[in-house]
Amino acid sequence: MRVCLIFFLAFSFVAIAAEQYGVYDTQGNRISTFEAEQHELPQKTLLAKEKEPNKNLYVSSLSKGKSSKPTSRYRYKAETGAYIEATRKETISICPDKEIQGTWISEYSVSLNAENCIIVQTSNLAGTFRILLLQNSGKTDTIQVLVDQSYIQMGDYSHKVYVYDQHIIDSITSLRPEATWSDVLPGNYESKVYDMPLIVDKTKFTMGDASYYLKLGNIIKPKIIKWDFVYQNENLEESRRPYIGGQEFRFANERSKKEGLDTAYIRVDIRDYNAKNTKNYILLGDVNAIDASYNFLVVDTSSSGYRVPFKEEWFFLMRAGTSSTYYWGDYEDSLKVSRYAWVSPVGLKQVAKLQPNRFGLYDMVGIAKETIMDYFSYTKNGINYNYYGWATTFSKCPECYFMRKTRTLLPVMRMPSKTKECEWKENKKHEKERICADIEQKSRLVNEQVNFDSFRFLRKTPKLHKLEKF
Repeated sequence: MRVCLIFFLAFSFVAIAAEQYGVYDTQGNRISTFEAEQHELPQKTLLAKEKEPNKNLYVSSLSKGKSSKPTSRYRYKAETGAYIEATRKETISICPDKEIQGTWISEYSVSLNAENCIIVQTSNLAGTFRILLLQNSGKTDTIQVLVDQSYIQMGDYSHKVYVYDQHIIDSITSLRPEATWSDVLPGNYESKVYDMPLIVDKTKFTMGDASYYLKLGNIIKPKIIKWDFVYQNENLEESRRPYIGGQEFRFANERSKKEGLDTAYIRVDIRDYNAKNTKNYILLGDVNAIDASYNFLVVDTSSSGYRVPFKEEWFFLMRAGTSSTYYWGDYEDSLKVSRYAWVSPVGLKQVAKLQPNRFGLYDMVGIAKETIMDYFSYTKNGINYNYYGWATTFSKCPECYFMRKTRTLLPVMRMPSKTKECEWKENKKHEKERICADIEQKSRLVNEQVNFDSFRFLRKTPKLHKLEKF
């Protein structure tokens, strides 16, 4: 009789005392218990296997409840690099072909049925977790479970990007978020090539995601909006509204670290950057605006970690391989458009309530603008400067025309804070000197115009194959 063993690898970011685990058979009967710290779990699980060599067993944390009935079942055929696209809090099962024998290893507490199928419930967090199968033949295979994400083989599609006519570009000095146009800017579609397979968030980064990462203690809570005041009747950990505000690179790095990936955003000393071979690094920001510490943010394009899309990537993902005027067709039919976008939003809507595009991505148009990495250039004293920086998708494509009403008044609680007020004064030497003083600000409630900027993450990945449902 084959032996199938399941490890539970504690899903935690703080170091922990020993936890209690149970050893179960496939009918769910507990045979024994033991205590183990995270690093001791593999060894103690192997000891449990040796004590019962003729039984199918699994190990799971006693603190976890039993899994719900699976909503989806997948057939595993022992192919390296597989993936499953799942929703949040979905219970799935993975069943290997009968001739495949080995040991399951999962990041989550799981259960096992008599058919040797592993049953696991996904988290309430967008991202990826892995399930390993250590086959008796010695081969190790990985199944990536994509929660609220899509795997897109970009090379399988024809990509056409809308490019403005040159005279329009020449006549507009800045595409500001506040700018509006009554008509779509003149231009045409140009074919582009993009072969890199991508794993992409299906929805924008939500407040529920943000509340999780903020609790890790590495990210500063935004001061502009006091969430529990603006959304006082909403559970932020469950909230599916787009997250408002910045901190994109910190959130991206935290998710990457949680999943064991390299971080895409790093700080470098600009002097080292200029001295070393950094062909994979792209500067984010104007090098002429560098601070006194020479500390500069770059994105490592060779990294396996999460980041926000570059502008062309966002175009490819938004258009999803279509070549029509809009990705839903050639006409501005309001009934058609409303299936894809909140044309006149009031406040932030929940994500994934409207029809997705061909790639399965929701809200690429509407609800909130999306932050991307864009290319900028300017001329100063006859010298051309070029760099990448943060931008939004607003008014940069025909579809984005429908995103222009994303500013509205919300009650905002300004918390107690100290601020500096500065003015230029003439000193005794008749020189201009900047004098600053701390000003205490009290709590106050104001109606402010809020600009809804959100974002979604992506990462590059090797080519994968999708597990079949049955």
